[in-house]
Amino acid sequence: MRKFLVFLLGGSMLILTSCIDMVEELYLNKDGSGKYIMKFDMSGMFSNPFMMGMMEETMKKELKLDENENLEKDSIMYYKDLPGAARLSPDEKAMLGNANIHMQMSQEKKQMVASTELAFKSFEELEKIRTLIKKISEEDGQGGLTGGSSPFASDAIFKLDKRTLTRMPNVQESDLFEGEQMDMVKMFLEGATMTSIYHLPGKVKKTTIKDAKVEGKTVTVIADLLDLVDKKTTLDGNILFKKR
Repeated sequence: MRKFLVFLLGGSMLILTSCIDMVEELYLNKDGSGKYIMKFDMSGMFSNPFMMGMMEETMKKELKLDENENLEKDSIMYYKDLPGAARLSPDEKAMLGNANIHMQMSQEKKQMVASTELAFKSFEELEKIRTLIKKISEEDGQGGLTGGSSPFASDAIFKLDKRTLTRMPNVQESDLFEGEQMDMVKMFLEGATMTSIYHLPGKVKKTTIKDAKVEGKTVTVIADLLDLVDKKTTLDGNILFKKR
């Protein structure tokens, strides 16, 4: 999540206050494989004409669109096809598989959503895929959605021990923002949420994750983004599920 805040602070999108929600979904199979999806919903900016104008200017520059080209876009970019992937080995490219970034922007539908989907054979492979994404981002060195501090290189670490899924505590980082910069971050995050949804291969027996809601094979956690930044709450904990 902090990587995403660095990404936002790197451009003029910082002014888009209170217009973003983050949703991550983890789909886990019985054999330990699965997929991880991270989504950034910035559709709230359409409620403010000034924000909309700034978003249009920023995104046209980022996506290298013509001045008169509209923002009705629905496109998928595969990590293995990005410029930064040119120096990866064949095995590394194969590991990326169909990992992609999906951009959906529509002024007509008042929608702006960016998401990534990573398929993995194990959580160990998921970490390797994230390392490759970080490498690609650094090679691009352009900032924004595909370079620099990639907002999609999530720092969530998972472990699986038989029928227990564990989300590990985030490694403590030094404060990235201080003084006025931190005040701006807090303005930006006011009212924003982080939703984590876990889809397990068997019915959930119990969980230690704070404020988690259990429904059959699914666990949902909704947290205030500002509370996460201030470390007033956490997303870590265990989920114990039954065999299918």
